[in-house]
Amino acid sequence: MTQNNNKKTINKLYIIGAILLVISVFRYFELSQYLTLSYIKESQQEFHALFLSNRGLVIAAYMGIYVVVTALSLPGAAVLTLAAGDLFGYRCRVLCRYHRCYSCLPCLPFSVAGMGAK
Repeated sequence: MTQNNNKKTINKLYIIGAILLVISVFRYFELSQYLTLSYIKESQQEFHALFLSNRGLVIAAYMGIYVVVTALSLPGAAVLTLAAGDLFGYRCRVLCRYHRCYSCLPCLPFSVAGMGAK
């Protein structure tokens, strides 16, 4: 019983350590500068070209970043939420408004099929 409790405690400490590591890396490298509306607007053309060439990879990376940023309440979560509709296309924005869901997850079928491309 004691061994099982020790194992659970160690697992919890690993999770806390991983979370602290992600937050420390985010702050040390000042990654919040990439999560601003001005930066996203400046790099929109580059993002769109990347999106057209690697749809699945871009969507997976965006979802991963979005989940980490929102789960850890890092600065920029609101910007990522607002930018998802603009970056992934018009149909994504309409779908997100219709379902009152402001994340990019409902937009995946449209983005992967190319229906959300501008």
